Amino acid sequence: MKEINERVTLRLEKDNLDRMDSFLQKSKEFSNRSQFLRVAVEAFIDRTEKTQEEISVKIPAKYLGYIDALIKDGYFLSREYAVLRCIEEFFSPENVKRLDEHKKVMGVASGKEVSVDFGDKTELLER
Repeated sequence: MKEINERVTLRLEKDNLDRMDSFLQKSKEFSNRSQFLRVAVEAFIDRTEKTQEEISVKIPAKYLGYIDALIKDGYFLSREYAVLRCIEEFFSPENVKRLDEHKKVMGVASGKEVSVDFGDKTELLER
């Protein structure tokens, strides 16, 4: 079955068009602007429709270098795995407890929570 293509007119600022043309000259993946824009539209929609469980993070080259070296040495399986392990380490039970304590202290200091003494038991109540 033959695909039916629709024509779309697109106006771009000169700077964006220059960037696209520069990219197309460097990349041999796309033969023309139309092909590039079709792929770009699909990629944008795919990225936008990702679930809330996926995020995209820009990591400085210096840290990517460290991660890549650890992958090469067999410490991590992939960049994704390395980032996930770092997040898991940050959110260890000990760190989560420390963060919760800090949140309570900041709540009392800001007046959002009030410390109340019930004899042998002290609790925090939200205002």
